[in-house]
Amino acid sequence: MVNKMYKRSNVLKSLVVELYEVFANYGPIKDLHVCPAFYAAEYVETLKMMPLSQIDTKVAKKLLWEAKDLWPSPEIYKYFLPRILEVMSPPESEEDLFPLHLIEVLEQLDFGSWPWKERVVVYKFLKHTAPIIYPDVEELNEFNAGISSLVNDKGVVVKSMRSCKYPIFNTVTL
Repeated sequence: MVNKMYKRSNVLKSLVVELYEVFANYGPIKDLHVCPAFYAAEYVETLKMMPLSQIDTKVAKKLLWEAKDLWPSPEIYKYFLPRILEVMSPPESEEDLFPLHLIEVLEQLDFGSWPWKERVVVYKFLKHTAPIIYPDVEELNEFNAGISSLVNDKGVVVKSMRSCKYPIFNTVTL
């Protein structure tokens, strides 16, 4: 379990901003149909009206834990994805159900076919936060293998990141 007192680094702050910018075209959500057994109508209306960055930690954690089945389309998932990823990072540092849950949802939503900018920002964010999210070596290795599968298993060719503004990613081979 990650220490929730960990501060958000400048690189991480920039990545969060980049997530919101890249996925800004997908909101706000006007038509969100989810199972009424799990979500009250008022809750769904709140999700549709509330600015994405203002969704509280408890609600964002619930969205993080959702399976692919909740999301009527990849576009709706993409709308919530910046907040879902943000809640995993410090200082909120909410844990997913299991290390590969998020990876499985991304794969089920055909991550490999997403626009290049979306894939790259998600990849950069996950690679940067992996050691923070999963300090346990075994979970980290499992998560990193999952991140690699997002690129390799789909045959996705991602442009070189040598010119990336985050030095940590200048040596990343996708």
